[in-house]
Amino acid sequence: MVWTFAGIAIRRAVPATAATLVVFVGLRLALVHWARPNLASPVHASLGLADSNLGFLAGPGTATPFVQAPSIANAWVYSAHLADRAGHVPSAAMLRSAIAGHCPALTRRSPNANPAPRAFHACVGQLSHALHLVVTYQPADRYGSFQIEELLICLGLSLAVLAAGAWWLRRRLV
Repeated sequence: MVWTFAGIAIRRAVPATAATLVVFVGLRLALVHWARPNLASPVHASLGLADSNLGFLAGPGTATPFVQAPSIANAWVYSAHLADRAGHVPSAAMLRSAIAGHCPALTRRSPNANPAPRAFHACVGQLSHALHLVVTYQPADRYGSFQIEELLICLGLSLAVLAAGAWWLRRRLV
């Protein structure tokens, strides 16, 4: 439909094809980055630190936690972040004090030394009393409904382009 409308409007095959390619790429990017995240409200899950991909970045006299998004089967994970019991994202100062209080073995070691697995797991266990992981994601069972909604959006846009092409052609012939 877009190529036909571009051909009617531009009257040249190569520029019409280039314009169609630009519209197609723009439409796909808009659907993936703007429309799809807004089609359904994401699910928010609270996970314990033992279930998360928690690690520590060593610094001089301190360790900073970092979290990778957990692997949820076929889910589209938007974000994953640490939160305290009230659900607030802790500040860097709060994280440093929590690690210093719950994990002294991590803060007193040299930056190049790796902690023993037992000390690491003990630290994660202690931190799990104060922090948890909040994950925002779309579950896998919504994939079909996303596909149907995107199809309906594309069909609606196709009908609009078809109507615009008919109007443009009728205007040009009159």
